[in-house]
Amino acid sequence: MNNPQKYLTNYFWKLFERYLKIKLYKRQLEILDEWRAPHRVNTLNKGKTFFDLVEPSFKRTMLVELCLFVSEKEQVNILDWLNKARIHSKSLSPTRSDRNDKRGYSRLSVNDNEYKKIIEKQINSISNHKNVIKNLTAHRDKIFSHYDASYFSNPKSILKKYAIDIFELNNLMKTIEEILSTQHSFLFASSIASFDVSSYSNVDMILAYTRAFMRIRKNKKIDC
Repeated sequence: MNNPQKYLTNYFWKLFERYLKIKLYKRQLEILDEWRAPHRVNTLNKGKTFFDLVEPSFKRTMLVELCLFVSEKEQVNILDWLNKARIHSKSLSPTRSDRNDKRGYSRLSVNDNEYKKIIEKQINSISNHKNVIKNLTAHRDKIFSHYDASYFSNPKSILKKYAIDIFELNNLMKTIEEILSTQHSFLFASSIASFDVSSYSNVDMILAYTRAFMRIRKNKKIDC
């Protein structure tokens, strides 16, 4: 590695961008759930065939990408980045805000040993989610990327042995965000305001327009 600082900061941004896409997929799935409310579900049913294809596709992509993000089997992921950052910690020259500076403008260098301990703690924090990571990996290996013969006829049966608990999944993602946020502050001297990608061009907009059109069609006074 000729230039560890450049390589690892670029690597970090790639991971950060990939994680934002994972969050975006997750948000689309949450929006679909919100539209299942009794007063809105008719709009969702209007495009039932389409959304019956879209939802599992979004879910599969989100789970596979999240698995790739944390699986030790992968060559590039957040664990690989943390391990490389630990090896080349001095090259990264991490800094933190000076708590004595009320304006919050000045930065202090983070001691190398302290930084390595923080990285170790972050690696361990991911290993604390080994159950959900194991289940994510099973889904990827047995029904997403490859079809295990025992699950081919009934893919949903994998949930009996490798159930993905939404609470565990959310906690894993929370840990990832804490790591990315902390490292972003150390490396780029700034905080991350939010991991939510703001966008009007999402599933919610499509369904809102569909509902508006359905209401117009029902209004006989309007010539469509």
